[in-house]
Amino acid sequence: MTARASAGWLTAVAARAEAPVFLARGIGTADADARLRASPRLRVLDSPRAAAVLVVAGCVPTELAEPLARVHDQMAHPRATVWWSGAGDSAPPVGWSHATIVGPRDDIEAAVVAAYRDVITGARCSEQTLLPDVDPAPWRGVGPYGHGGTGMTGGIPYGRPMAGRGDDRRDGLTLDVVLARIGPFFAHLPEGLVLEVTFAGDVVHDLTVKTPPVAGVDGLGARLPDDAVTATMAPDRAVPVAAIELARARQHLRWLARLLHLYGLDALARLVATKALSVPREPQELTALTRRLERCWALGWATRGVGVIDGVSAALWGGPVARAAGIPRDARANSPVYATLGFQPIVHANGDNCDRWRQRLAEAVQAIELAARAGTAVTEPGETIEPAAPPPPADFGDQLAALLIGTEWGDAVATIASLDPDVNAAGYLSKGATV
Repeated sequence: MTARASAGWLTAVAARAEAPVFLARGIGTADADARLRASPRLRVLDSPRAAAVLVVAGCVPTELAEPLARVHDQMAHPRATVWWSGAGDSAPPVGWSHATIVGPRDDIEAAVVAAYRDVITGARCSEQTLLPDVDPAPWRGVGPYGHGGTGMTGGIPYGRPMAGRGDDRRDGLTLDVVLARIGPFFAHLPEGLVLEVTFAGDVVHDLTVKTPPVAGVDGLGARLPDDAVTATMAPDRAVPVAAIELARARQHLRWLARLLHLYGLDALARLVATKALSVPREPQELTALTRRLERCWALGWATRGVGVIDGVSAALWGGPVARAAGIPRDARANSPVYATLGFQPIVHANGDNCDRWRQRLAEAVQAIELAARAGTAVTEPGETIEPAAPPPPADFGDQLAALLIGTEWGDAVATIASLDPDVNAAGYLSKGATV
């Protein structure tokens, strides 16, 4: 077989494989994760460097245009972009005319597969680099001898952080520490969240939450479209209880699918993502899923005792985080219509990552049961509705730092994912929250 024939055969085989995808989540990405993960023809990756197709979901504010371009340019050739619009004006900015545009109700799976096959076979040209290939800071003429910056050890020569010295948070050993900025399109962080993390090896030595650039965008929230009914304050009209609870179940299942993927349980993640797209009307289907997850020793081992939040801290987080720590606080308990449905808050005791996924799954089952019993029942206009993912506490940055400093990075990422803070809800950070 000639080299040309071999290349053609390999290209044909690659084109029939799962399309490797990196998802860049903007605002309005309600079921983006679930729809991509549920597809057997797509493989959602955690890094753009291994992906061939970049899927941009939802609205990307101008503040995120440059970070998004950096994500795009990290992809190896051949590469393609599919822009999947969500709520609001989500057309690509200037410079993205090469992207395939897919509407919110179009077949995203078919569009991604087509883009992948075209770019692999050469029917579509690989996309060019979007940002100029220049150093962000000069390498010469900085410092008295042309080789330094604001300092070498622990400084930022040429605008680049270098390792310094710092005490280890676990055993007191002095190790090199290095600063890294993570986000706003990191796969396992909330939409737009940026962290500045100082590492000592794989341990979080220090952590600072930066203001998400997407916070406070008028009329848009991170959980759209059907989850808009679960905003912290009910609208000035009655809302069907069944719609609220089915939206809650969808949100919890989408979250669970992302968490299972984070722990490497992709088969279970795909199963849960499929259920999130079409929420079962009978709770028995989720009851069977609960038993299956409870029997998954790897998930229990990896999550038990990690990211413990209890007491006052849990009360500040509220929502499923507080209830996973044994605090029976739920706005639905004060609702007359929920009282007629026999609603009682579900709680767990330990407040760790394990109890948080159990809490969310139990609340998804409960939501389906409530929806089935609700019939045509509606909330009262102006009634406070319990959100599926409430905003984080006002001192979000301090709480997160206290929780994560001294932990290994893998556990830190998993803990943030288990908290699922909706930092973009109703312009949360634009209203005076501390970061």
